[in-house]
Order: sequence, then C-alpha cells, then structure tokens
Amino acid sequence: SGKENECQTLNSELEKAHVELDDYQKTKTVLQACQDELSSKVSECQAMSSELEKAQGELGKYQQITGQSAENMEKLMQKSQQLQDQNSSQNEVLEAIKAQYEIVKQKLSLCEVQNNALQEEHQSTMSELQMKETLLKEADQQIHEGEMLRRKL
Repeated sequence: SGKENECQTLNSELEKAHVELDDYQKTKTVLQACQDELSSKVSECQAMSSELEKAQGELGKYQQITGQSAENMEKLMQKSQQLQDQNSSQNEVLEAIKAQYEIVKQKLSLCEVQNNALQEEHQSTMSELQMKETLLKEADQQIHEGEMLRRKL
C-alpha cells in the first residue's frame, strides 16, 4: 500500500513534469513568433529608412535642378516630415517589440531552468524507484526461499 502510494505520487509528479514541458514548448513557440515579428518589423523599418533617404535625396536634386516655387518645396517637405514621423513611430513599435522579446526570452530561460530541475528530480525519483523495486524483488526472493526452506523442514 505504501509502495502504491509512492508509485501514485511518482506518476503524479511525472504528469506535472509533462504539463510543465508542454508549457515550456508553448513558450518557446511564442518566443519564435515574437522573433519572427521582430525580424519583420526590423525589415519594415529599414525599408522605410531607405525610402526616407531616397525622398530626401530626390528633394535635394529637385531643389538644385528646377528651383521650383516655395509651395512645391513645402509639399515635398511635408511628405518628408510624414515619412520621418512614420519611421519614428515604427521605431517606437520596434523598441516595444524588442522589450517584449527580452521578457519572453527571460521567461523562456526561467522555464528551461525549471524544466531542467524537474527533469533532474524526475531522474532521481526514477532511480530511487528502480532501487526500491530491486529491493522488493530481493525481499520477495528471500521470502520465497524461506518458504521453500520451511516446506523442506
């Protein structure tokens, strides 16, 4: 009965370890999604920066070559400012995603540590269980041998 309780306890601990391993794998999946989203946002920001530089270059050429009116120049400046604002906004989003990524990375690291500890505990418990099973088999063998000896006498 004590062995059955111990086995039930060990099975319960094993189930908990499996649940925590599933949680760890889910966290790892979320982290990968965050990394993918971060890469996507970085690419978007780089493209916007390139577009902004191109617009500023074109504005400079336009001013040099055509000498157009101040009104046209103002429109181009507004467009340039809009692109800069958009780039700035995307940089803020990127920083927020980076912060979230770092948090998820820390959580993943913590989950890995917890998972390793649980695995070590599980291995230790399994070794202890095997040792007890061996002792139980030896005790059963001794009882059997004792019974055989008693029957002979």
